[in-house]
Amino acid sequence: MSGVKRDWYQSNERVILALLTKACSEVQVQFERDSVTVSGINKEGNAFTEVVELACEIVPKQSTFKTMSTKIELRLMKADPGLRWEQLEKQSLHEIKQPVKHNQTKDWDKLAKEAAEQEDKDIEQGGGDAALQQMFKKIYANANEDTKRAMMKSFQESNGTVLSTNWNEIGSKKTETKPPDSMEFKKWDS
Repeated sequence: MSGVKRDWYQSNERVILALLTKACSEVQVQFERDSVTVSGINKEGNAFTEVVELACEIVPKQSTFKTMSTKIELRLMKADPGLRWEQLEKQSLHEIKQPVKHNQTKDWDKLAKEAAEQEDKDIEQGGGDAALQQMFKKIYANANEDTKRAMMKSFQESNGTVLSTNWNEIGSKKTETKPPDSMEFKKWDS
């Protein structure tokens, strides 16, 4: 790299590279798949050549440049649109970072399943009411329609004191309130 300062940014399709040198003339650019060579004459009348060894490949025929009063702007078409470049130039082997797809899709179903499994594990390890509620949720989620109806009817009619999964037993009669031993059920007056 010579003394010309560089600035660059990227979109999904292009890398825009600016060589910050003023009032250049006779600018010529050679685009290759993995490099760009820029030559010309700077404002002092000195010839210069800039070679940029690119970190990723470009499409030379779809890349362009524009000479402006304050810079030379190169618009490099990415060979792999959507690939996010971590750096502009090739690095030595120990410094290379693997490029990753920009806006890469995530497996949201897998993430949701992992989160649910972690939540179940946390609840089971914690024990107590949370573990009991989790057990009832699993029974309800995996139950057939008759079992779900039995659970809802028995729980509502008994004011939360009975939970049955047998629709044949619960479906034909009203479920009585059965408080735990050593407790008494009292109806609140409103």
